[in-house]
Amino acid sequence: MAASLSNCRALLNTIHFGECTLHTMINRLKRIFSRLAFLCAGQKPSFEGPGLSGIIADWVEPLLSEYSDSNHEIENIIDLTSNCWNIGACPKDHRAELWGLLIQPIVEEHFYEHRHDLQGKLRKLIKVREKLYAHDPRFILDFRFKYRRSQLRLDIFSTRDLSPSQFMAGLDALIHQSELNA
Repeated sequence: MAASLSNCRALLNTIHFGECTLHTMINRLKRIFSRLAFLCAGQKPSFEGPGLSGIIADWVEPLLSEYSDSNHEIENIIDLTSNCWNIGACPKDHRAELWGLLIQPIVEEHFYEHRHDLQGKLRKLIKVREKLYAHDPRFILDFRFKYRRSQLRLDIFSTRDLSPSQFMAGLDALIHQSELNA
C-alpha cells in the first residue's frame, strides 16, 4: 500500500491544477488511479461478478429520460451515478463529506431546478449499492459513452483491489494537493 500511495503522490506532483474546480480535480484523481491500475497490469481481478458497465447503465437510463437533453448532461448523469457507486462502498461516517465533494457541486451547477428530486434518487442508488453490491470491491475511475440508435453504450473503467481507505486516501491527497496549489 505504501508503494501505491507514493506512486499516487508522484503522479499528483506531476499534474498542474491551475484554476479548476474541485470536481475537475477529483475526476483527474480518478484518472490517476486508472493509470496506477494499468501500471499494475498483470494482476488478475479478484472479483468475478456482474459487469459494472451494465449495472451503471441500468442506473443511468431512468435518470437520462428525466434529466438529460445533451451529451454534457448525459456525462454529468453518468458521473453522478458512478460517484454514487463509489460513495456506497465507503464507510458511512465519510459519506456526507463525499456527497459534498462528488455529488452536490454537479447537482447544484447542472440540475439546480430538479435538485431535490434528483438528490433523493441518487441517495437511493447509494443504498442499492450498499445493500445489493456490498461484496463488490470495485471503485469506478472513469467511463466512456456513446449513444447509437437511441441506445446508451457505456464502458466503465474500475479498480480491481482498491479498498475504501485507499480510495479515501487518494481523495485526501488530491484535496491536499489542490490546497497547496491554491
